Amino acid sequence: MAAEDAVGRHGNMTSASDGGALYQQLEMFFLWYRQYHGHVAVVVCVAGIIANVANIVVLTRPSMRSPINYILTGLAVSDILIMLAYIPFAIVFYVLYGLKLSVLWTLSAARFLLFYARFSVIIHTASIWLTVVLATFRYVIVRSVT
Repeated sequence: MAAEDAVGRHGNMTSASDGGALYQQLEMFFLWYRQYHGHVAVVVCVAGIIANVANIVVLTRPSMRSPINYILTGLAVSDILIMLAYIPFAIVFYVLYGLKLSVLWTLSAARFLLFYARFSVIIHTASIWLTVVLATFRYVIVRSVT
């Protein structure tokens, strides 16, 4: 009995021979979910923007000012920027036009996609480094106390 067959019998993973069926199921889910993704993404982004604005309001109060809270505020700002950029992307590429390639293969769509790709990478990178700095601060504080 192969290890992958044992795992497959317990329902945790599919065996190697079921790879094609799993791919077909994932593709069916993708095609089904694609019609809802744009709407769900816009709602999640709007809720995220509201929550992060509340986060910034709380963290920038005079009594809450500290180096850690400045980093958390930077993370909230980067999240807001990502969500603000994703809303038009989701609306254009999922809600309005979907798979209508004649609209998506225009020069303006290409420029927007190029801007969005670069902007999201830059902001995600800033967010990652802010997280690294936050983890380093917390590590140093925990190490200095013990």
